[in-house]
Amino acid sequence: MRRCFIFIFFLVFATSSWAQPKLATITFIDGSLYEGFADITQKLNIEFRLNLDEEPDTFDGFDVKRISFNEKPYEVFEYIFIDKKPELLIVLSEGELVAYAKYIESFSTQKTERQLANEDYINAPKSGSYSTSFNGQNIRIGGPYSLKISHYYIKKKGSDSVEDLKMVLRKKRKEYFGNCSGLMKKLKSKEYIAQDIKKIADYYNDFCTEL
Repeated sequence: MRRCFIFIFFLVFATSSWAQPKLATITFIDGSLYEGFADITQKLNIEFRLNLDEEPDTFDGFDVKRISFNEKPYEVFEYIFIDKKPELLIVLSEGELVAYAKYIESFSTQKTERQLANEDYINAPKSGSYSTSFNGQNIRIGGPYSLKISHYYIKKKGSDSVEDLKMVLRKKRKEYFGNCSGLMKKLKSKEYIAQDIKKIADYYNDFCTEL
């Protein structure tokens, strides 16, 4: 019985250790695009190879602009310079208004079993928490050890810089959303708050831009 347990343990460990990189499209700073296989490392660099039998090259935000994973859940990430430092952000909505988020938990696709187990614990139902949906995922808000999102960012299409959404809602709401009366009403009534960043961006892109 013990031998069977040990065999299963090493099988699971080997499967998690040998998980293959995901099919992805990488966009470099110079605009060139390549399709291949990629991972996001623990340091939030990009490991990329054209074929699985090649050794990967490692890139960071000084080399890469964007990476799109072509397998479920089809996530898109961009390096955005914040305080002169490249930060890897997940893209939540795209259009005239682009929305991003940076989670406290790592975006790495090379997480250890311990990290994954800890995230499962963080996301588990807690006393005093409630469930909501964000980017197609169920998220727990409130209660001890609940999942938190560190920052939300937005930018207008074509801009090279992002702004913290919470600051925009406090001081620049009219500048960003003044041409969208329906969205302004939702923001004023608190129907949409900063945590609803995807809804805010989707509403603006769907109803408040020229087709």
